[in-house]
Amino acid sequence: MNLLGKITALEGPVTFPIPAKKDNPIYSFTVLYDACLALTRNHKVAGNNITADNKNLVIITGANQGGKSTFLLAERQLDDMMVKLAEDRFTLAVLGRLKRGKSSLMNAITGRELLPTGVMPTTSAITVLRCGPKERLIINRENSIFPEELPVSSLAE
Repeated sequence: MNLLGKITALEGPVTFPIPAKKDNPIYSFTVLYDACLALTRNHKVAGNNITADNKNLVIITGANQGGKSTFLLAERQLDDMMVKLAEDRFTLAVLGRLKRGKSSLMNAITGRELLPTGVMPTTSAITVLRCGPKERLIINRENSIFPEELPVSSLAE
């Protein structure tokens, strides 16, 4: 099979890339397309232009309805999550039955013994840990308008 002849007959552009030096990443392309898709469909396919010099680049290609858009959406959501993590703006919900180690997990994540643990259930209320400039314990009671501030050491009570 003469691949060059088949692609040329389909009016598909053909190039032979020249490797760039490792310290000079060049990732710019014009009319980048999936040659396999053109060959299997037996007609010219649309190409894409990419300008990503000196950037990290991943090219995702594949058949139609092969999951590329879903992957890219998930990747974008992951990027958003990484930004939130870097800025300490995220919510981690820890749910589970009684005595399954939720408080122990949170203590491990924070690297401190903040939440009480024991043989009997010790955390019976919804507990929210937030990062802030000052360590403090704020209690919002169901029938009270104003929050109550206590020393963090009283959390076990």
